[in-house]
Amino acid sequence: MGNVYEGVGYRDAYGEQPRCQGHGREESHEYRMKIDLPSFNGHLQIEDFLDWVMEVERFFDYMSIRKDRKVKLVAYKFKGGASAWWEKLQISRARQGKGPVTSWLKMKRLLKARFLPPDFEQRLFQQYQECRQGGQTVQAYVDDFYRLSARNDLMETEGQQVARFIGGQPVAIQDKVFMHPIFTLKEAVSLAT
Repeated sequence: MGNVYEGVGYRDAYGEQPRCQGHGREESHEYRMKIDLPSFNGHLQIEDFLDWVMEVERFFDYMSIRKDRKVKLVAYKFKGGASAWWEKLQISRARQGKGPVTSWLKMKRLLKARFLPPDFEQRLFQQYQECRQGGQTVQAYVDDFYRLSARNDLMETEGQQVARFIGGQPVAIQDKVFMHPIFTLKEAVSLAT
């Protein structure tokens, strides 16, 4: 499919249409954005793969892609090992008398089964459990903590997240932070910083 432009007409280097001058007044045009469906070669780490899937779904949503086109569009963007796997899967399904995969949900399940380790959820949880500030900056720890919290989606209460966040900091910071009443993760992050 290549690069996709929403709308037509000239765009500047930032993807915006220039404002037109007409009879002494400025007419504004709607902002246009260039987006492209991301390719996939089969060689991504767990979080990179999950990010790729989310980016594909955001592309589908933004571009209002019809259900019957999604699988073909994604398959078109496969490269290397992912492309070879997909072709072999299609041939295998045909030999078994099965029809081609036409649903993005089915394709996504097959992709996860092939390109994610079976224990990927446990690995992400383990990373969250072991998330510590260690030698990194507080901001780097905060970024890791928020990322892993979102990846695991454990439905923790605010208090549980505060305890987990504080528990991952060096003892010297923990001691100082515990001297203050903390009710929200935002407060804990602010005190740690």
